[in-house]
Amino acid sequence: MSKNLETKNKMINDDDLKTVIAKEEYTKGKKQLQKLETNRFSIQKKWLVAASFIVFVSLLSFWLLQKDVTPKELFAQNFEVYPNLITPKTRSENTNTLKEIAFNNYEIKNYKEAINGFNTLLALKNTDTTAVKLYKAISLLSIDNTSEAISILAKNKEANKKWKDKYLWYLSLAYLKNNQPEKANKTLENLSKEEYNFKKKATLTLLKLLKE
Repeated sequence: MSKNLETKNKMINDDDLKTVIAKEEYTKGKKQLQKLETNRFSIQKKWLVAASFIVFVSLLSFWLLQKDVTPKELFAQNFEVYPNLITPKTRSENTNTLKEIAFNNYEIKNYKEAINGFNTLLALKNTDTTAVKLYKAISLLSIDNTSEAISILAKNKEANKKWKDKYLWYLSLAYLKNNQPEKANKTLENLSKEEYNFKKKATLTLLKLLKE
């Protein structure tokens, strides 16, 4: 009996022990990795839920803020001066015509001087009054002379196709600045029907906000 046990023990060598230990370590390692993977998935899921909630709250807040925005705030959000297309910056620096001086003042935001220059141009013959009046009205809006700007824009809102959309857009903004959302809405509706509209997306957005 003793001899048989001794023979059996001799059959279990060091390599066998190493194999058994390696299998046990592999099993432990595999369980640990599975646990870590489960924890990582749980953390990722929590982060996704948190991120989705943040996005939802942000969108909801933006929507609520937009609903409560005032006409003057809508004006401030959308108003930007129309670029100088009459005497662009590529002009020669050696020429200083009345038109160039007026539009240069417009570009550097010296609006009072620009208005003086536009008035001089409007008194001259062979002047594109439609364009000059638009830039004058925008300059007036920029220095808070809203009433005079509205007067100019309203009188010229039926301008030719090249300028009509600009007149309607700035007239709608002028009405917003003057706290007249109903008139702004009507003007924007007219603008939305125009074939040419350089502010088509903004027009539709403002219309939607004014109707809510």
